[in-house]
Amino acid sequence: MDGRSSLEEVVKIQKGILIPFRNVGCRFDLSWPYFQEMVLKLVGYAINCSRNVVVIITYHYSEGEPSRGCKGFGFDTEAAIAEVMALREQYLTLFGGWVLPVIWGIETDSDALILHGAENERVRVDPSMLLCPDDDIFVMLSRLYPSASKTVIKDLIPLIKGNIAYQNEISAKGKDLSELNHAEEVIAIGWRFDSLTQKNKVLTVGPFDSQGIDKAIVTAVDLLRENIAKKRIEGDELLLMTSMPFRDETGPEKTGAAFTANHFAKRGLKVIQKYAPELISVFKILVLTTNMTTRYAEVIEFNP
Repeated sequence: MDGRSSLEEVVKIQKGILIPFRNVGCRFDLSWPYFQEMVLKLVGYAINCSRNVVVIITYHYSEGEPSRGCKGFGFDTEAAIAEVMALREQYLTLFGGWVLPVIWGIETDSDALILHGAENERVRVDPSMLLCPDDDIFVMLSRLYPSASKTVIKDLIPLIKGNIAYQNEISAKGKDLSELNHAEEVIAIGWRFDSLTQKNKVLTVGPFDSQGIDKAIVTAVDLLRENIAKKRIEGDELLLMTSMPFRDETGPEKTGAAFTANHFAKRGLKVIQKYAPELISVFKILVLTTNMTTRYAEVIEFNP
């Protein structure tokens, strides 16, 4: 999902509860070694803590103007859905019943959720459901996700109710065109920026596919160029931000996160210098590490 969409925002949930994976181009594959390793660690951590695991796989599209949809899939919504369906199958193959992977679309003009369920059923969360009792939402979700436990279904109800409320808020105030088009001015490379970023401000290049990072950075730079050319942003000051997470404050994990975050900053600058030398002088650098437990981000010195 790109910088214009935030699942936390459209379901009205506090940042830090969901653990988002973002990547320019919106592509993920559990055959990528590092992405698989990260997911295995997170799922293992949750299971060891006796927690249920739900993976919400998202895509986005615009009903009003297809070109406001996902550029990574050529604005082809069905192609995006096929991709997330394949990722869902990978989760089922890898984890079986340990994980519940669900597919939710976001229609970005209204920020309505599109819930994909069993038997290819699709349910659009509608603002008219505002007075819908929790029991009715429970029945709907149980039908969509028959393998889910009652506990998981109950945990999902606040997200659905949050989206209903959010859509009503959007309907009341309307959406500015600047919210619908790309207007990002930050490139973020790494992971766990969710507590630091604003909607439609950041293009995130995930660390998940080590072979594809440079290509993703070029895609992000191209989007910034387009934002500048179309006067969506001024472009006189841009930010390259990197971060990597850790849990252990005392061991080598924190130092390793700092090493990697610094490496991503150098790698990002190198790609920008090669593909967009006219922009290199307006980029500021911010290098961070993020504590996975406290969500506290620490600024570290950039070492070029």
